[in-house]
Amino acid sequence: MQLPTCPSCGQSVLDDDVADCPFCGGAMDGSRAGSAQQKSASAPAAAAAPQKTPQAPPRKSAAAAAVGRGRSQIVVDEDDPFGLAESGAAGAVQAAPRPSRGRLQKVICPMCEKPGFIPKSALGKSVRCANPKCMVPVFTAATEESNDPGQTVRLADQEEATRRAELANTPKKRSPVMVYAVIGIAVVAIGGFVAFQFGGKSDAPNEIGGVDLSRFAELAEAEDEVQRNAMEQRQQQENTARNSRTAVAEKLVRQLIQLARQNPRDKALARRYTADLWLRLDRSQDAATELNQLVSVNRRSSFYRIIPQVGEYWRAREAGNNTAAETAFAAAVSELKQSSFPSSGRAAAEAVITISAAMIAEGQQADALQLISSRQQDQSILSQRDSMITQAWLYLASTSLDQKLTPPPVLQSFQWSAPLHTAVAGGLAAHSRWQQAVEWAAAASEPLQQSDCLVVIAGFAAQLQPPAEVTRLLLSQADAIPVPALAIRARAAIAAAARNAEMATACQQQLMQLQLTETPPVPKVGELLRTTPATNREGMLVALAAAETTRALLSVDQQQAAAATFDVLLRSAASVAPSTSSLRLLANQAKLQADALRQEVRTDMRENDERKLDTLVRKYESRLGALSAAAEDRRALLLFLLGRITAAGGAEILQAAAAESEYLAAELQLDISSAIIPHAALLAGQQAPSADLFALAGNTLPILHGNDSTPLFVLGQSAAATLAALNSAPAQSLSVAAGNPREALPGLRQCLTLELARHLGNDGDAESVISAISRVSQEDYRETLLIQAGWQIGRRAGSDQILTDNQLNSMEKISLLYGFATAVCEQAAAESAAAEKTAATDAGKA
Repeated sequence: MQLPTCPSCGQSVLDDDVADCPFCGGAMDGSRAGSAQQKSASAPAAAAAPQKTPQAPPRKSAAAAAVGRGRSQIVVDEDDPFGLAESGAAGAVQAAPRPSRGRLQKVICPMCEKPGFIPKSALGKSVRCANPKCMVPVFTAATEESNDPGQTVRLADQEEATRRAELANTPKKRSPVMVYAVIGIAVVAIGGFVAFQFGGKSDAPNEIGGVDLSRFAELAEAEDEVQRNAMEQRQQQENTARNSRTAVAEKLVRQLIQLARQNPRDKALARRYTADLWLRLDRSQDAATELNQLVSVNRRSSFYRIIPQVGEYWRAREAGNNTAAETAFAAAVSELKQSSFPSSGRAAAEAVITISAAMIAEGQQADALQLISSRQQDQSILSQRDSMITQAWLYLASTSLDQKLTPPPVLQSFQWSAPLHTAVAGGLAAHSRWQQAVEWAAAASEPLQQSDCLVVIAGFAAQLQPPAEVTRLLLSQADAIPVPALAIRARAAIAAAARNAEMATACQQQLMQLQLTETPPVPKVGELLRTTPATNREGMLVALAAAETTRALLSVDQQQAAAATFDVLLRSAASVAPSTSSLRLLANQAKLQADALRQEVRTDMRENDERKLDTLVRKYESRLGALSAAAEDRRALLLFLLGRITAAGGAEILQAAAAESEYLAAELQLDISSAIIPHAALLAGQQAPSADLFALAGNTLPILHGNDSTPLFVLGQSAAATLAALNSAPAQSLSVAAGNPREALPGLRQCLTLELARHLGNDGDAESVISAISRVSQEDYRETLLIQAGWQIGRRAGSDQILTDNQLNSMEKISLLYGFATAVCEQAAAESAAAEKTAATDAGKA
């Protein structure tokens, strides 16, 4: 059959009854020419017109093109007759012919039925067949939800064909003959290829290219497990970073900065706290900002920057960062040399003690000696002695808190003959600078001061347990003390720290070789007027040695030997002066019975001249007063030593000795100050002696006139009141220990309150401790107590939040959060060190 031919373009037309040529638009009967002839006819006219640069018409979407045309035409690209390029086949995932790592999901090509392997993430997406000769290589991989795992979706489905028809907006014309030829060739090729594939299929469905697929599901599950573990590990790492102690600490510091902007009592102090925390977190730039802000809010408090800078110095030295240590030290020394540095005050004294220890560590001992000497005050003035002891003990308490140690007992600090010098030695020991600490102890001007330093150093050594070389170093310096009793005292403290039974026994043997004097009798009126009474100062030194030796023997559980040494303590203390109770009676009789005393002087001295009698009476009162003062000092030292021994576990020894010694019983039952002994046992967690041991005697006056403000009495009164409050109203115990702001020795009471709060914080919950602190009337006391309480809560709670009661003002909240953040910073440093250690271990294994 011959097809009709268009007279205009010569193309064969399939339809017999068509009026117009579908190719050129001309009439099939020849009455109208086609578009090709029209174009050729108008070509000369177009050539005569001026030429213009052709511009491409704007492209339209398939939908717009379809609307614009009266009827849509399907235009086929000869290079891509199946429209694969338009369907996104260029981004299809290539299937691998064999399973491999990351490609364990099996798919079947619907065209050639060639199996391939793709990542599991490619399910539901376009996939290119693993067979490079596949005629229709692109198909959609079936998802896991499909009922048929091998089910696929052809891209040339009805919906896709419709979309391609709508996209055919480009006015291209292709020869139908060429299109049909291509389609025919494709059909024949597909049929042949399918026949070839079916004819060559392997009889083993679980083998492809020699690869056994029987474990295909197991391998796929293993890969899924690896992916899940990797995802969980990433999530865990993100959670760890978000909840790390460093992140928590940074959040707390920012909270503190907001509080510092409110209007605290001391804005400069608040900035000192925030700067210190940034330095602990190794954020030097942020710390510098806070230190600059410190000066901006109060230029006179510029020296506040010394303490955080020295703290950074110690941390850098311990980390081996010498450059950072030198920079921090230089900044602290520069602050010290400023003309605005105050010449007095507790804050300035604390800064002086702090930087002196760093100066010694840097080999500047002479400068440190000069600096400490400039802060010495007259210890004969009770208020000044109270100030120096408070500065020394609070420095050691702060350093101990930072190093996670326990400071020396407050009782011990009132035995120091040079408090500031002794505190520096303790600070060096707390930082494990043993050589410099020993050299500083040797630089003390008196043997008693040297032994004080060595006893404090030994106390820190007991907690830090340094190498044996440190013990030998301390013993060498103890042997260099020229006073035998003080040398024994130092060696015994070192033996107790090392828990060395052989050393403790050697100290006992040396102690027994010392000569002891008898207790002097109570002098009569005539004896005091004829001879100046002498006090046995050596007896007090032997008592110091006996007390430390007793502690050493208790530390190695030698109770019998400790009891024998305790007897030496009592006899040496008694040899200093007559009993305190007897001298108190004489002193009170002299004041209350002046006429009787005058008559006794007249009789004993056989003097009738009234003017000479007045002189003799005054002489008697003066000598009696000196003797009574020696007895009071002896009793104070004895009670301090008994409290120290009780805190070491010697309550049974004390109880037995008091039952046999009238002298000891009289000293204990003289007044309320003996309450420091059970108080010391309480703070140390040791058994206290029986309360009957401290029952007051009814035939003596409780105190000597004028002695109600002595450290011993203030300490004893506070201890007794505190013990009573702990039994009846624990919430009031801290306010009872702090006392009234107008009472004598405020520094001593602050130290006692802080020591008690530390004990309560170790056992009590956060709310009860903070509530007890809020009852203390002194504002500066509360702030110091809250720092310690916050630190204790931060170490114990493991929480990122802390109770900030509405009753606390802004400075108190800052103090509480500062202590809490300090503990979190310690945890962050430990967390970072552990991570570095783990990384180093992993690197070593690799």
